[in-house]
Amino acid sequence: MNTATESETRLPAAKANRIYDVRDQVSIELPDRGQLDLWLPVISDSRYQRILEVDVAAPGGWDLRKESAYGNSILHWLSRRRDPRSSSR
Repeated sequence: MNTATESETRLPAAKANRIYDVRDQVSIELPDRGQLDLWLPVISDSRYQRILEVDVAAPGGWDLRKESAYGNSILHWLSRRRDPRSSSR
């Protein structure tokens, strides 16, 4: 049986740094009433990549969280719409 040594399985060293501009866009039609609870994955730092900037353009409040199992970034946005039949006095 042939087994690879650690040096044979290691990834080659990067020859130069590269910067990529990655844009992710989501468009959603909001419900007439009730709420929309949206969770979206966000690219994260890892051993092989470093995230320089994350910019979010979303109406209302949102927050960026890390999930506990793998440390992935997740954008959470909650939209609430009032029922037009209800009155707020």
